[in-house]
Amino acid sequence: MVFQTTDGFFAMRAPQSLFLVLILFLLASILSLIVSHFSLPGAKHELEHYKAAALSRFSEATACEVQIPATCEASELVRYWSGSTDCYESPLRDVNGLHAAPRDRKYVVMEPDLGGWNNIRMSLEVAIAFALVTGRILVLPPHQILYLLATKTRNGRTGVEDYVDLSRIQLAKGVEIMPMSEFLRDVAATGMLANKPFQLGEKESFETVRGRKLWDYLADACWSRPWQPGKTFLTLNTSVMEETFIDPVRLEDMAIPEQNRKLRWYDADMASQRAVYFSGNPKNRLLTLFYAYLFFPTAKEERLVKRFVRDRVRYKDKIYCVGGRIVEQMALLADPSVTLPYRSMQRTKYVAFHIRRGDFQHKWVKIPAEEILALTLCLVPDRARRVAYIATDEQNSSFFDPFRAAFKQVYFLQDFTRGAYASIGLGDMQRNELGMVEQVVCASSDVFIGTPLSTFTGYITRMRGYMNATVPGMYDRTFYYMQKHRNQLQDSPHIHVPFWPREFVEAFEGIDERET
Repeated sequence: MVFQTTDGFFAMRAPQSLFLVLILFLLASILSLIVSHFSLPGAKHELEHYKAAALSRFSEATACEVQIPATCEASELVRYWSGSTDCYESPLRDVNGLHAAPRDRKYVVMEPDLGGWNNIRMSLEVAIAFALVTGRILVLPPHQILYLLATKTRNGRTGVEDYVDLSRIQLAKGVEIMPMSEFLRDVAATGMLANKPFQLGEKESFETVRGRKLWDYLADACWSRPWQPGKTFLTLNTSVMEETFIDPVRLEDMAIPEQNRKLRWYDADMASQRAVYFSGNPKNRLLTLFYAYLFFPTAKEERLVKRFVRDRVRYKDKIYCVGGRIVEQMALLADPSVTLPYRSMQRTKYVAFHIRRGDFQHKWVKIPAEEILALTLCLVPDRARRVAYIATDEQNSSFFDPFRAAFKQVYFLQDFTRGAYASIGLGDMQRNELGMVEQVVCASSDVFIGTPLSTFTGYITRMRGYMNATVPGMYDRTFYYMQKHRNQLQDSPHIHVPFWPREFVEAFEGIDERET
């Protein structure tokens, strides 16, 4: 006979009671195994350290701020970032990072994407955010010839640190960094990667190894899996305790109902791997947006990581400073009544286009200038009175004669290299930095019209999204010139596949909210 006692528990006869206790014990054991597998990730000493530090570290990080030093003063018209931003210290940094014993250190190795700079930048953002949260050491790719980024120095080789100031991500116990040469010498060559020691070839040194030999070795010796950003997303639950609750609405949004992406945890197996490898190879290419692939159990940590990327993972200061000087001149050309310098970010009056032609693989977007003008007349109906800036890789200047006839005045980057504009500083920039300067100029325009499926355009739209908090309506004045895509950012603002060709509002909306 079973009855309920006054304290709410059940009482029953002894045999039944013993049977129930046994069943409950088995269920508790199974539950414990499930929780230990999906909560945090890692070896026993790592888990114990995590339990003691996770919540306190995360709460301290959100209460701490770090000042980001600048090497030059950028115009207020281009400053979308905060100069005083959050600290962030992973609860796993001490057990995975450079403070750990060499045999205990964990790494993330990134192969640059095979595409152009903005594809590489996207994969770099994923690697940095992943390293930040997991406390792993980020191994920098060696200098190599990157697509469309050949230089006159170092035999045409270049590296991601030439364009993004990585000193910012290291501030206040942020991301720890290791050059590839050191990783190969101290980790790979000593047999720490799957017992497959890296061997130098004849006349090679750790400083000169690069190319397919390197990436094929790392793909084999490091840990990886099919990343499949269109089918899965990775949940990083390293700053919460074992009982991981995820808001079902946030989870559904990340899964994308019509896509039904599967959640993959940063679990014990993944956390125990010495080196996690992000490939740039077509067979397992991780070409995606960091915020569309990396997911966090709490909205608070998600916003913090997004602010980290906005404030710290951006171009070197000189790119914004030179770009800002051009922006101020464009603002003055569009409205001679303005007073320079600007004291705050505000709406400018010039129009900007990004028109990609050159070697662009999507040939159907390479349409005549007259057609672009016809398709965008509805976006700039008063263009005869407007000043325009055009960022392009088109070498034939006469292609833009219809633009010159349609707008009051049309400007290109080379117009700011001579005469009264020589002091802007374009002459001091490396050729590879000029496209980044143009992104800054386009981002601060009143109306921006870009090229569909271009990651160059995509980053401009994200910068405009960041600016939208200060200049309301800026993102709403951001378009593409093809009719099918023209209002895509407004009509379909939230994340959906494919991720690589464009940005989404999840990158910037609400990221400065501080409540839990």
